[in-house]
Amino acid sequence: MLRIMEQTRNRSLLPSGLGEGAFIAHKTGNIDSVSGDIGLIDMPNGKRY
Repeated sequence: MLRIMEQTRNRSLLPSGLGEGAFIAHKTGNIDSVSGDIGLIDMPNGKRY
């Protein structure tokens, strides 16, 4: 599942706020006019969110 999430190309939600060197595997979705994004974020300092 992580490999699938790594291939998400939408960069306008979670990835838009990440700094240089951060890695994200995420999945976007929407229902009507509501958009969402969920993912795992690995920061350059080793922290994972």
